[in-house]
Amino acid sequence: MSLIISDLHGNYAKCKAFIDYKPEEEHIILGDFMDSYPASDADIIVTFKLAVDSNCVLLCGNHELPYLSNAHAYFRCSGNRYSPELFHVVNLYKDLLHGSLVRDNYLLVHGGLSRKHGKPFKTIEDASAWINAEFAWYLAQPIAPESLSSIFDIGSIRGGHQDVSGIFWCSIGYEKMDNRFNQVVGHTPRSEPFVLFEGKGKNKKKHVGIDSPKFICYNTATHELEDFMLAEYRLDDQLRKILEGQF
Repeated sequence: MSLIISDLHGNYAKCKAFIDYKPEEEHIILGDFMDSYPASDADIIVTFKLAVDSNCVLLCGNHELPYLSNAHAYFRCSGNRYSPELFHVVNLYKDLLHGSLVRDNYLLVHGGLSRKHGKPFKTIEDASAWINAEFAWYLAQPIAPESLSSIFDIGSIRGGHQDVSGIFWCSIGYEKMDNRFNQVVGHTPRSEPFVLFEGKGKNKKKHVGIDSPKFICYNTATHELEDFMLAEYRLDDQLRKILEGQF
């Protein structure tokens, strides 16, 4: 069993509530710790450090990529601050960041695996292994290489030059994700987490978008969304709106 959220962007209250929820289970955060319009650099750093110091498993999001010491200019995202403090903290812990995971027959990546990029792989494990190998190779380079792996592709829907986005920028609900694999992803914000079904019958696959301000995670074992808001706040609509609406 794994519990999954994404795109914290400096929301310390959400990170703390998630870590405290069902502490006996594995907790996974699908990236995008950096950058925020309302949160300060200090907010972002203490939130990221809280996740690092916990037992959470962490993925890399597109908003971490521009802060790598060998960051390619192509990685620039909206809201990037290029703060020396954020550069320092990302590079200090970059080796803890995964490109992909497989849990309970779900592929976990930040944005999503498209049909185009997943086509060469017959199994979910093969696809995940490829993603992690490509990501690890990039992290090991002292400077940004001239040519980038297709996992870093940015599709036109995200303002890039490729026709389809790679795993960091793929947008669930807008780009064609690989419908041979169940996937749980972040990156594409919605007011509520949502589920899309691809295919028919026994071949139907589940794609879960978890990038939402709501204190809701996805449970890979029960295949359900779960509310991890602190019990004393669940019945206080005004306070809940404040906690979920500020980021």
